[in-house]
Amino acid sequence: MKVGGSSEEITTEIEKEFQGLIDYIMLVKKKSERGFKGKCTLENTEIIQSLITLCDIETGDTHVEIELRRVALKILRRTIENENKDVTTPAAEWESEDWEKYEFQVVERQEMMADIGFTKLICRIISNDEDVGIKEESILAAIALLIGGNNKSQMEFCNYMMEDTENTFVLRLKAEIDGCFDLIRRTERKKNSLNQKIYTVGKKVEDMIDLFNDPEHPIVKQLE
Repeated sequence: MKVGGSSEEITTEIEKEFQGLIDYIMLVKKKSERGFKGKCTLENTEIIQSLITLCDIETGDTHVEIELRRVALKILRRTIENENKDVTTPAAEWESEDWEKYEFQVVERQEMMADIGFTKLICRIISNDEDVGIKEESILAAIALLIGGNNKSQMEFCNYMMEDTENTFVLRLKAEIDGCFDLIRRTERKKNSLNQKIYTVGKKVEDMIDLFNDPEHPIVKQLE
């Protein structure tokens, strides 16, 4: 990574390194075959499955740092999103034209991730995890799995909800959505309040200007 530069340049550099890490994971079989002359190989699904286990609140190590789990979730999400070579934004921000050129590759990766348990992991995290950052990352991952209406991912989510007899997943997801809307409402109220204060100050300034432009005004007379 380059040292120095603006915060935007540093962010771009970090993003490039992160992208390189995802590319390495997806090409690890070819790299390991070349490095060990075909005698010892790794599959990308093995690495991805290890990351899923690391993130899993039920089967993983509960002592793993929150930030490490969050980064692992981001890697898993980006495994899908990196199939879109035109943008680096989360799938939650994509418009149809942003990824239609890579639809086949994205769908193929969505189905691979669903097959190895990523969808179930997301359901378990949303149902059971208490960390806000982890849950936010999980919702971004859910969108990456479902974008375009992927049938396999939809069925995986549906099956989990059918087996969830206490509706924990749906209730927790609803609570998250309600929390987001509440935050938007509070932000809008603060914004409206600030706009009202700005308007009031502006009106007072206008009144003051009008006052001093009126030589016959009593207050101006008193100042003479």
